[in-house]
Parts: sequence; structure tokens; C-alpha cells
Amino acid sequence: MEQVTDTMKCIWVYLVKQIYPILILAFMTGATQANAQWQTEGSKVPRIDIEIENGNTVTSRNYYLSAGFKVTGYGTYNDFSGTVQIKGRGNNSWNYAKKSYRLKFAEKTKLFGLKKGKSWVLLANPQHGSLMTNAIAMKVGQLAKAPYTNHTIPVELYINSEYQGSYIFTEKIGLSNNSVDVDEELAYMLELDSYYDEVFRFRSAYSDLPVNIKDPDLQEFETGKVSSSLLESFLNDNCKNSIPSQNFPNTSLTSIVISNFNAKNAMFNVIKEQFNELDSIVCNNGKLDEVIDLDAAARYVLVNDLVFNREILSPKSTFLWKADITSPGSKFILGPVWDFDYAFGYDEKRYFTDVTGKTCIVGGIYPGCKFFTALMDNREFQRHYYKVWCEFVENDCITEVMQYIADYYGFAKESYDNNAHKWGDDTDYADLVPQMQQWIKRRHDYIVKNLTVYDITDLLEKSPVNCNAAVGDNGSDGIYTVYGERITDTDNLQQGVYIINRKKVFIKH
Repeated sequence: MEQVTDTMKCIWVYLVKQIYPILILAFMTGATQANAQWQTEGSKVPRIDIEIENGNTVTSRNYYLSAGFKVTGYGTYNDFSGTVQIKGRGNNSWNYAKKSYRLKFAEKTKLFGLKKGKSWVLLANPQHGSLMTNAIAMKVGQLAKAPYTNHTIPVELYINSEYQGSYIFTEKIGLSNNSVDVDEELAYMLELDSYYDEVFRFRSAYSDLPVNIKDPDLQEFETGKVSSSLLESFLNDNCKNSIPSQNFPNTSLTSIVISNFNAKNAMFNVIKEQFNELDSIVCNNGKLDEVIDLDAAARYVLVNDLVFNREILSPKSTFLWKADITSPGSKFILGPVWDFDYAFGYDEKRYFTDVTGKTCIVGGIYPGCKFFTALMDNREFQRHYYKVWCEFVENDCITEVMQYIADYYGFAKESYDNNAHKWGDDTDYADLVPQMQQWIKRRHDYIVKNLTVYDITDLLEKSPVNCNAAVGDNGSDGIYTVYGERITDTDNLQQGVYIINRKKVFIKH
């Protein structure tokens, strides 16, 4: 019986060592069946045809036009046809000849194997050399497990039968089931953006951040049915001309009718108060874990740091949200990650200039500099940041990113050639692909080499093996892999995560 047990144990250890890393990578990449088919010979980028009523063209970001909508998937994706609303989108990107668009369906629609949703985006990526930057960064976000990272599908876009170029089809960031999937009655989303162009906006009290309220749209607040527990608190505080309290009762949702004015302004004041508390705690090195999800924040910064996205310092396109405005225990979540046009070493002319040895988040005159450098200087944040980097290295995510770059280009190559003919993008993406791979590998190695090592045992939810069991029956200390194999040649340890004296430790060179 003992021999059978030992045999089964050997088989189990073998399966864990062989299959566990594969399962982890598959889970982290978020790969779909369609992605796997990109490597199939003859696969073709899908085509989207949009026929706008009366042959009109999109000239505004402020109003929608009705249109027919058709997807030709060429066997890689399902075909689809229906109707859609379309309008322009973007800030600086709207000044380019090649425009980005917002799409809105009347009902939740499933496209390209993604989760059903009403609102989607067609990203133009008009800057020369930028056709892959957002796709690569989103892949990093998926591998880093940054919450609610978008998916990117390369498409060929035609509007009114005229070719528009190579685009990315992706989710519209917001409080919705195909983006940040939370209770929309209780949640809100903010965008830190120097364009500062939302109707409901404010400057934060400590770092002077430009805070735009993205969701819910307070302009759409009308007399109607809403959460009585929340709004009774709003109205009581508003009538007293006091700052609304954060200690709202968390009772079941019922319905009352309230005035448009009171609802808008009460919610605005509460959001402003809650964000200023976050700003104060970050900038004054307070207890971050009381107001922000540190794990999610670390994953968000990992993505932006790895791809050298300095837009968060301005800041631009920097999102964060809270799941429950009524709950004192609800924390801010940084993300989803978005907008990497000015990342990847972009110097206003080209991408992938050498930024090895440079730190992405630095001090400076911009509001985002103050906020994010203060965040990075916080010891508790640093411990979480170290932890998520250990995961990223342990799962060899950088290899997955480099392979994705090659696969994505292999799938989209013909589309990129067509786009070059349309828009004069003279970038040789075939030559750029190895540059991308080398650039992100150097960036990865630089960050990992300069990480400050912390004891993160208390942050680890679970390990592949029992750490105490790994050190042997006699309880002696030693060095082991995360799969329980004892290391005897300690002079030639490779970079990675090990169990040393019963603690998980990241070894770097």
C-alpha cells in the first residue's frame, strides 16, 4: 500500500510540475479560441462594414448616426449583421484624418466571442507605428491580471463602402457588463484627465488632479426611481447644507421619487469627498489599504511601468472606480488600463526608443507626478508591487508577451499593408516586431533587476505546495522550488521565486 501511495504521489508531483504552469498561463492570458486560430495558415482579419443612413459621414463626437452594421468573420469569428449607432470619439486623436468611433447597439450584442455589451469602440491608432501598441499593452494587462482589462480584435473597417484602414475593435470602458461589471446603481467611475472636459468635474484638494465623473452620467439624472437608502442620506445632508456623510445605511433597494437637482448635486459632493480622502491619504503617506485596493493598484502600475506609459503623469485616460458609494468599506480600484499611444518609448516621431535605465513614474510639475510618486513611495504599495512582479516573473509572462507580438502581427500583417496604402504609414512592421520584442524584454529585465525585495509571505493567498512540507519531515531549513524540489547547487541559482527557510523569496541577479 505504501508503494502504491508513493507511486501516486510521484505521478501527482509530475502532473503538477507539467500541467500547473500551463493552466496558469492559459488562465492569465485570457486567450480565446479565436486568438489560438491566429496562427492558422490562411486566417484573415475580420471585416466590419458600416452603412450610415442617407450616406452621411461621422463629423461629430456629440451625436450618434443610425447605421447598418455587418461583421464578416472569414471563419475565424462568427458573422453578424444588425443596426448600430455611431459617432466620433477621442480628444487629440480626433484631429487626425483617420478617426476613431463609438458604437452603441440598442441591445447587448455579442461580437468576436467577447462578452455581450451595448457599447464598443473602434480605435484608429492613427500615429505612425502605433497599430500594435494598445494591443500589446492590453495583453500585458491580461497577463498581469489587472482587473477588467480590455480585449483587442484587429479589424478592417469600411464605412459607406469606403475602406477606412486597420482598426482595433474593443470594449468601451465604463460601468457596464462588458467592461467593469458591477452594480451600476451603487458604483461610480472617475477619469483623471488633463482635458478636464466633463460637465461634472473638480480639482482634487491635495495633488490638484483633474477629476472627471465618467459614470454615472449625472446629466441624465431625472425624476425617477432610485435607491432610497442612498438618496435619503443625500437629501438629508443637502438640506442641512453640510458635506454628505460617507456612513450611509446599507439597506435593501426600494424606490422613491426625488428631484433632479438634489440627486445630481448630492452625489457629486459625495464623490468629491471620497476622492479627496483618497488623495489625502496617498499624498500624506497614510494607510492606503483603507481606501484603495493595493493589489489592483500594483497590477495597474506594473502595466504602465513595463510599457513606459507616462500619460498617467499628466494625467490622461487614467480611470478608477468604486463599487459601492454607500459602503465605507468599498475601496477605489485603479483601472482599467487604457490609452498607450504615448508609451513604448515614443519620442513624438517613433516608438521603441531606448528607455532602459529610466523610471516611468517620476516627480514633476504635473498633478499625476505628485499622486503616483507618492503612491510608489508608500511601503505597503511597494510590497504589493513586489508581489505582483514576482507572479509575473514566476509565470514567465514576458515570454508570452513576446510570442503574442509575433502572433498578432502574423495575423494582422495584410491589414497593416492595406492601412499603409490608405494612410501612408511607412512603418515596416516586419522589422518593428523584433524591435518591440527586444524593447519590452530589456524594459522587463531592467525593472526586475531593480526591484526592492520584501518579505511578502503574508500577502500570498496560497502556494502551489505547502511551504512547511517542502522543507522535509525533520523541519530543517533549505532552498526549494515552488514545486517542493530541494536545490542543492545553491551557487548557480537562476533568477526566480524560491522557498528559502520556509519563506517565498524572489532571487534576482
